[in-house]
Amino acid sequence: MLLIAGFSLRLLFEGLPVEIVDVRFWGLGMVPLLFLRKHVVKGAGSDKEAMRSGFRPPNRLFHGLLRLLMRLETSLIKRPWLGSSILLVARKT
Repeated sequence: MLLIAGFSLRLLFEGLPVEIVDVRFWGLGMVPLLFLRKHVVKGAGSDKEAMRSGFRPPNRLFHGLLRLLMRLETSLIKRPWLGSSILLVARKT
């Protein structure tokens, strides 16, 4: 998966005066939550309403739990094989 996503992302930087330092996924813990979110907001009405309700944490406790999940993931798993996002680090040459 990273090979495909990383390759596609690298293509966007092709021809630019940069050296790609790293490409990696992050947000592994969010993958199951995003899957659930997709099914919950399916009947939310308009796309705009689905976006608004799907990205807003329901309360401070849930937001805190998500932040804890992020901290645990970044401290325990250095190079996840899957994630909700992909990160590319480049250095200007």
